[in-house]
Amino acid sequence: MTFTRKLLAATLSTALALGTFATPSYARYSVSYCKAYAKDVANHKAPAAGVVVGTAAGAVGGLILGKIIGGKNSGAIGAIAGGTLGAAGSGIATSKKWHRTYDKAYAYCRSR
Repeated sequence: MTFTRKLLAATLSTALALGTFATPSYARYSVSYCKAYAKDVANHKAPAAGVVVGTAAGAVGGLILGKIIGGKNSGAIGAIAGGTLGAAGSGIATSKKWHRTYDKAYAYCRSR
């Protein structure tokens, strides 16, 4: 190989190496990366399992109140009403927490 070809080969391999190392670091802070990062953080810090717990707690509370207020046959109606209200209340709270966490994580990612 001549000197010119060796120089050209060395220059090309250096440019390729630098190009491959620069691409992932740029993609790390892109909008799509930060959206995925924020979604992952929000899913871990505000999981949907809170809705299940709220539903169960509401159903138990409704069952007890139904038995106390309405008599022995009103427990099922109280459990259904309490479960419904518990699911709605905990669903709203979980949704707000998820969005708040998502927004903070996205802002943090974009500021790095």
